[in-house]
Amino acid sequence: MNDARSCPLCQSTAAHREGTIDGTAIRDYWRGFGFDVGAAFPAFPERLTALRCDRCGLGWYQPALIGGREWPIAIDILLAAGVRSVIEVGAGSGEFLAQAAPRFERVRGLEFNETAIREARRKGRPVEDRSLSEVAGSAEAIVAFQLLEHLADPAGFITSCRDALGRGGLLVLAVPNDDGAAAALSGNFLNLPPHHATRWRRSSLEAIAGLFGLALIDYRVETLSYPLARLYHRRRLKPGRGALAKLGNAFRRLLIDATLPLSYPRDRQLLGGETHLAVYRKPQ
Repeated sequence: MNDARSCPLCQSTAAHREGTIDGTAIRDYWRGFGFDVGAAFPAFPERLTALRCDRCGLGWYQPALIGGREWPIAIDILLAAGVRSVIEVGAGSGEFLAQAAPRFERVRGLEFNETAIREARRKGRPVEDRSLSEVAGSAEAIVAFQLLEHLADPAGFITSCRDALGRGGLLVLAVPNDDGAAAALSGNFLNLPPHHATRWRRSSLEAIAGLFGLALIDYRVETLSYPLARLYHRRRLKPGRGALAKLGNAFRRLLIDATLPLSYPRDRQLLGGETHLAVYRKPQ
């Protein structure tokens, strides 16, 4: 991409502004659900600009704010373990690296997508097209966020990560939570092929340790968000085919929305959020 108005999809610079969004309103919205936007983006802007590509119709925002709620957790875990250098596999344009760089002596990203690499380099982030085999046995910590579920050969990938780690090195894997509310949604096509090739329960993440000679030293589950809890209850309604059934579902949806503030604390205890994260240590 050559400038901020370049389309992330077709690279066209022919775009128009659709409007602006109040950054304070976004902060307040997520604060109501227990998520501090400022913690993930300390320099969160007061206003965001909505752009629309005149060529392909894609809409996007500037500045680009791409974040994973598991990133700060992973950073804290690695820092507590005394890690000084981190390698991210599937780094994209290096958004995680930008958050991690001030906290570690060295960060680097591995990525095969040339467009993402060019964007990372434009932003001054250390992302390159290299394989894990080139750092075999020397990595202090390797992280992969929302990557494993897309791979046809997860065992091969985990083996590569294990072999690339030095003795006592840490591997952090974050994947969609197949024990949580999102996995229970019927018709969730984002959790099906061709988008996701595999689905990961806690038992699957625990099995990695024994299968690959690693020690599972930490496991975390994202807290269920308010919007996901609402979607979970609404999607459990059976489709209404007749006029009476549709009217009944409309009433039930209103009832769900009215009672959700009361049921949400219980849901947070019973249902996991969208992502879970596991940390493994390679034997000394």
